[in-house]
Amino acid sequence: MIAREGMVPTVVVAAAGALVAHLAGVVWSLPFWALTAYLLYLFRKTTPEVPNQPLAVLSPGDGTVRAVSSQRDPWLDRTAHRVRINLRGLGIGVLRSPVEGKVMNYWTSDQPFNRPGTLAEPGESPNCYSVQIRTDEGDDVVFAVSSLRPISRFKLYASPGERVGIGHPIGFLYFGDIVDVYVPATASPAAEAGAGAAAGVTELARLEAVTARSSAPPG
Repeated sequence: MIAREGMVPTVVVAAAGALVAHLAGVVWSLPFWALTAYLLYLFRKTTPEVPNQPLAVLSPGDGTVRAVSSQRDPWLDRTAHRVRINLRGLGIGVLRSPVEGKVMNYWTSDQPFNRPGTLAEPGESPNCYSVQIRTDEGDDVVFAVSSLRPISRFKLYASPGERVGIGHPIGFLYFGDIVDVYVPATASPAAEAGAGAAAGVTELARLEAVTARSSAPPG
């Protein structure tokens, strides 16, 4: 299967290869067929086996965990755990929802790793895209995709107010570099720096159970 975002470029390159083969011969068309094969690989659509872990926070994208730290979440202005992932390859592909819940907010920024509220000016390309998802238990999880390349794009599949399932496709990314996942300070990080991360499969953190939260002493 191929993602719908890759259908047009793949078909165009394949058609160009067929035309060149017809007019100039098969040898001259080989670069087009090689590029077609690469596009099929690049835009391939996989179906991961999402683990049955209701409290898990999964990786939105494929890559390598760069750092796990406790710091301020600039999007919700709270103390949080942040898991930073270096995205693999060109940073092109489907991103998956880290949790099940409702999309609450979507921000774009004209600078990577910037705070919310600095929307891109007309004609500029946003290169930081952030999505807030609230679980049914009331936990807020934010993932922010950043890129140092001005040609980066992120197409969000779900609008604020819509529900998403854990590990389900939530958007398509073009030329991303890093994804930061922010979870509540009460969550338990489950990832380590240097470990691989697979979209919709790798557990980055574990949210606190509602029973544990309600039984905690006040204060």
